[in-house]
Amino acid sequence: MEERFVCEYTPTVKMLASQARKRHPVRVVVFLLIGIVFFSYMLHCALMFHFQGIWSLFFLIGVTYLLWSLAMPEINAYLAIRRMKKGLGGEDPLCKITFGESIEIKEGTIRIIWEYSEINRIHRYKHSYVLAKNKQLGIILDPNGFTEGTFEGFKAFLRQKLPALQIPE
Repeated sequence: MEERFVCEYTPTVKMLASQARKRHPVRVVVFLLIGIVFFSYMLHCALMFHFQGIWSLFFLIGVTYLLWSLAMPEINAYLAIRRMKKGLGGEDPLCKITFGESIEIKEGTIRIIWEYSEINRIHRYKHSYVLAKNKQLGIILDPNGFTEGTFEGFKAFLRQKLPALQIPE
C-alpha cells in the first residue's frame, strides 16, 4: 500500500493575501504607485487651498484610496473567503486534500482528482505552498494542516513522485 497524506485547512486572509502579493507583484505595485501619486496630488492641492471647501473632501478621498491600495490583497482575500462561505451556506470553507495514488481535492461539494504528472511547479509562500498546474490553477497547502503524515514526510514523498521538480524549503 502506498503512503497517504491528508491536508485539511480553512483558507485564511493571510494565506490568500500573501499569494496575491507574490503572484501579482506588478498589479500590487502599480495600484500602490497610483495611490501614492493620487494622494500626493490631493495633498498638494489641499495645501494650496488651505483645506478649504471641496479640497478637504478630495484630500480624504486621496487618503482613502492610498489606504485601499495598501490593503488591496487583504481586502480581496477577505471578499473571496466571504464568497466561499456564502456558497457553502455560511459554513467555513474546509479544503481536504488527499495524496495517494492520485491527488483528491474536496472543497464543499466539489471533488477534483489530479495526477501528479499535471504538477509543473511548486511555489512557497509565507503561509502556504502551492502545487501549480499552470499560472491559473494550483493546489494550496497549509504546511501545518497535515492530519495524516507530516509535512516533511510529504516533501520526501513529492520528491519521489516528482523528481524533476525543485521543492522549496
